[in-house]
This record gives sequence, C-alpha cells and structure tokens, in this order.
Amino acid sequence: MTNNGKEETIVVEDLGVLLKQTLDEQSIVKDYQTKTFLTLGDNFAGSIFKIIVTILKTEDYSSENLYLIGKKIDPSITFFDWDILFKKEVFMYTDIIPLYESIENMILSNSTSTIAQCIPKMYGSRISLDPKAEKVDADAIILLEDLKVQGCYLLDKKIGLDMKHAIVAIRTLARFHALGIVAKNKHPEEFENIKLQSLKSGYFGYLAVEPVMLEPIKNSPRFSKYSDRIQELVEKITVSNDRFDLMRQEPWITIIHHDYWTNNLMFHANETGEIDGFKFIDFQGYNYANIFVDLPYFLCCSLDEDTMLNHIDELLDIYYESFIDNLRRNFIDTNQFSRDEFDDRLRKDAQIEFLRCNMALSFFTIEITGDMNAEDVRDKIVNCKSDLYFRKLDNLFKVYLKKGWFYD
Repeated sequence: MTNNGKEETIVVEDLGVLLKQTLDEQSIVKDYQTKTFLTLGDNFAGSIFKIIVTILKTEDYSSENLYLIGKKIDPSITFFDWDILFKKEVFMYTDIIPLYESIENMILSNSTSTIAQCIPKMYGSRISLDPKAEKVDADAIILLEDLKVQGCYLLDKKIGLDMKHAIVAIRTLARFHALGIVAKNKHPEEFENIKLQSLKSGYFGYLAVEPVMLEPIKNSPRFSKYSDRIQELVEKITVSNDRFDLMRQEPWITIIHHDYWTNNLMFHANETGEIDGFKFIDFQGYNYANIFVDLPYFLCCSLDEDTMLNHIDELLDIYYESFIDNLRRNFIDTNQFSRDEFDDRLRKDAQIEFLRCNMALSFFTIEITGDMNAEDVRDKIVNCKSDLYFRKLDNLFKVYLKKGWFYD
C-alpha cells in the first residue's frame, strides 16, 4: 500500500491456512508478494491490494502462481460498522450467490452460465486471526480472484459506460434482481435469513444527506429554482428512520446491490472487441428493498453523456424485458409485475434516490492526491465541486425532468 506516497509492506498472516478453504491438500503456499491495487480515489473504505501467491504442488513438485485480490478493513474509519459490512460481503459469496446458482442450475442446461459466473470467485475469508473471535478486527480479510489478470477491464468513471456496455450491465442487474424475487417465492425459509442479513446497515450517517452538499444547487442560478423541491425530499427522508422503508413495496422487493456503478462493473472482450464477459463486484452495501433503488443510480451516475441523455428509455425497456423473462423461466407469475406499475413505482423511488445520485456525482468527479486520507476525501466530496460535477448534475436534472421523476 501507499501512505503519503510511500510504499508500505502488506503482510497477510497465515495465508496458507486461509487458502485451505479453497485449495486441495496437494497445494501448499510457498511464497507470496503484494502490491497496491486501487488508489484512494477508487476506494477509501479499507485497503485493496494484489497478492501473487506461488503454489507448490506436492504430487509432482511443480509450482504455479495464483493471482488474488485482498480486501482488508480500516478500523480507523469510524463512519462504517465493519462488523456488519464485512460479514455481509462474505455472506453474499457464501450464502446468497450459491442459492441463486442452485435456482438457475434447475433450469439451465449449461451450468457455466449461472449468476455465479458474474461475480469473482472467493478463495477465502476470516474475521480475525483468533478462531474464537466473533467480531471483525484488523486481521479480517477477503481473498478474491484477480479479474484484471484475466483481461477484465473497467471503464473511466468520469466518462461512464457507452450503450453496448450499459446493455450488458443492465441485463445482469435485472437477472440479479429477479433471482432475489424467485428465492423469496420459491425458497422462503432460506430467503428469510438472507433478508435479515440484508436489512443490517453498516453506515453511521455516512449516507445521510448533509445540507452543505446541497449548497451548490441552492446557490446556482441554473439550479436554485429546484431548491424547494429538494428541501421537500430531504425532509421526506429525514422523517423516516430508514430511507429504505420508503422503498419497500411488494411485489417489487428483492436483494439490491446498492452500489451498482462504473467502478464496480468489469467487462471482458474477445479479440474482435466484442464483450464476452461481465462481472460485478463489491457487496458490502446490499439491502432488502425495491428493484428501483438500483436503477436511477446506475442510469444517472454510470453512463456516458450520449447514452444517458438519449438511450435511457431503451435501457429501461431492456431491463424490464430481462427482468420479466428471468421471472417467467423460473415459473413466477408475472401478471403482478405490469409495466405501468413498474413505471409508476420507479418514478416514486427515483425521487428519493435523487439526493444519493447527487452525492455520488460529487464522489465520482473529485480529484484525489496521494497525500489525502479517507477523511480528506470525505471532506472534498462534501465541499469541492468541479466543472465536471456541474455538467453531470445538469444531465441528472435533464433526465429527471424528462422522465417525470423529480416531482410528484
């Protein structure tokens, strides 16, 4: 890792023990190396780093490299409840995705095309070096496959996804949402535990609306006319103990990702440039809520300007058709999911999500320097607004007004 521009050694204690969760008995960890993977501007909720593990095969004494990503927490960041967020992420890999995969295996002839192929493989995890520990501590770690070594790539967060990448991403989102509804209907006992885990929140006001973040809107000649409506939205969220309570209406409730944006979407292309693979990552913030929570956030914070301003209706059509198709092939009655009700509920939930979209644009457009810590980044998100931010904010208003999402 880097600290104020200086390289730090990353030590993974008991790596061999950790990898025994996945590797066979003939595989022994011989050595490993680590190096920084993400800059603070891409991730400031802990540390993420590459691990190159040399594996020795005892059967023939051959060796091979295993390329991993390590995710560790930062206990000094106090606006997150790491005990909840870390355990939630592990639970996605150990419980939710395996259930979804088993559902798809019942109807798919090709098991390699399940939802499990759309997320990274987890090689191991622990909450502590102490086997008796019940709380997450500084030695907690998750080991995932390194997707970049496999040729997967991210798009520039300041530009966003073009139409061909957006189509792949939104179809997968529809599939993920539909599988939650299938699990809720077909596997109610297992889903009840998933629901209870998903309802846990690990944020101490970090996602709350901070009045200072809305000042650029109120002080802008272009946007100040919307100030009263924005204040109404702030008050609507403030009076609710949990903003998700405003966005939980059957039959639309499922497990949502809640951070489905450019930096969490990875693609793979073949030699001709055609997209032939897709993975989505980062499962700390998922929740139990309407499918619509993820849609405005993805459509208004993750697309390039042309796609956002000219193709959102097409993308919504693709999402809805994929969502319904995934429900039907799992024998869910789709009469309760009409397009008219879909559009109406999306309009209502999008109003609530406007404030989160604004906050996200603040983060996605800031410039990060090597001497900044997590608190510095948070302060910059709140206080510093660039020309790129205002351009994206303008596009956000254009979409919301065009779609009728801003007003009741």
